[in-house]
Amino acid sequence: MRDKPAGTVRITLSDHALQTTVWPKLRPVLRDYPDLRVELYTDNGMRNIVEERFDAGVRLGESNRQGHDPVRIGPDWRLVAVASRTIRASPGPENAQDLVGHSCINMRQTAAGGLYAWEFEKKRRELRVRVGRPDHLQLVRPMIDAAISGYGMPTSRKTS
Repeated sequence: MRDKPAGTVRITLSDHALQTTVWPKLRPVLRDYPDLRVELYTDNGMRNIVEERFDAGVRLGESNRQGHDPVRIGPDWRLVAVASRTIRASPGPENAQDLVGHSCINMRQTAAGGLYAWEFEKKRRELRVRVGRPDHLQLVRPMIDAAISGYGMPTSRKTS
């Protein structure tokens, strides 16, 4: 009914999706439409956007719930394993299974309740590893900071 968008939009999303995909696109929109209010709720759990009265939810495509109509808003991501300098200086893992014996930084999957199983692929075969002695954090930036500070080996998302 108006010439310009106005009102409040509620979005649930992961911190990584906020930083890498949504915020860069949202910043100019908010500048151009000052009557638009956006509430951003960051967490890594799955939400029922209808029951919790969200207007949208941003998650990895593979974690889409049935009954929702997903729309791609960014590029594919792939996970990469990275190590802090202290681990690279010592004898590191030779293969993915060796991670079971290393101190690793991992993410707890809120909806599933368990720790994330690191995913690898070799010769087109998928391999999932439950890493050893995990420390866990919920946000990507603190995970990266912990690895840079020498606390372990986090999983990290890298855009392709």
